[in-house]
Amino acid sequence: MIKTFADKRTRNLYKNGKSKRFPPDMWERALRKLERDRMGQHSISINDQWRICFRFKNGDAYDVEITDYH
Repeated sequence: MIKTFADKRTRNLYKNGKSKRFPPDMWERALRKLERDRMGQHSISINDQWRICFRFKNGDAYDVEITDYH
């Protein structure tokens, strides 16, 4: 369960379930464990540029954000 969102755009996408900016199949993409300065986070690729990043704690997602961290 998502507990918090890091920004309004991400919260709105979660609430509405769709976006003009991101493809509808983005929820089916692979989950990845991140390293280095994003240690402790996981990400799901949206497209070549954008990722959904978050931290897991006790099975819940925290600090959910859509970002271009490259």
